[in-house]
Amino acid sequence: MARYHFNIRNGHGFTSDDAGMDLSSDDDAVLHAIEGARSLLSAEVLQGRFDLNGQIEVTDETEAVIMRRRLPRRSKSGRCILPSGLANDFGR
Repeated sequence: MARYHFNIRNGHGFTSDDAGMDLSSDDDAVLHAIEGARSLLSAEVLQGRFDLNGQIEVTDETEAVIMRRRLPRRSKSGRCILPSGLANDFGR
């Protein structure tokens, strides 16, 4: 087991996950991050706000970045765009 941290950077600033979570692999950490991003985005929508400028970052115990992915963003026409490769991650 290794400890992973799930940090969020968005229009509200940088939120560091100081506690972290023990998981068995980098792949499990990435899946956990994607589930967390879904939850975060869902909560924002329910609260009537939706920050499309964020990213989620997964680091290991040594603070090495395992994954960094942008959250969905808005196009000039106002449509929500998922970054390349994230459509399946976010269940689209």
